[in-house]
Amino acid sequence: MARRRYRRRGSNSGAAIVGDVISTANRTPWWMALLLGVTLWLIFAVGLPLWIEHQQAALDGNMFHQMVEQIFSRRIHWLAWVGNACLIASAFFAIKNYFWQQPFDREQRRFAAFIARVLGRSID
Repeated sequence: MARRRYRRRGSNSGAAIVGDVISTANRTPWWMALLLGVTLWLIFAVGLPLWIEHQQAALDGNMFHQMVEQIFSRRIHWLAWVGNACLIASAFFAIKNYFWQQPFDREQRRFAAFIARVLGRSID
């Protein structure tokens, strides 16, 4: 009988994204883990914030510009945190997989996810 894995209801949160990145980077070779981290950092910390700022600049002169700017400034901060945490986690697993190919178990992955989230917040 298959064992069901518990997953939080809010699986769309930034912590869930970081957890999924850790799960993926844990099973891949070192170069793919590093490529995953750099790609996600470019998407979350660079690409999406630039796109949001471009969309805000298009609203210049609109009466809702201030409101949209306040709403999306929080999203930009969140995206930068997710990008930094994904990069840190993937870099850790790239180094770990280079020297030691055995994957981590669930508790070790949880600990690595916690450390990546804390370091991602401290860098931001």
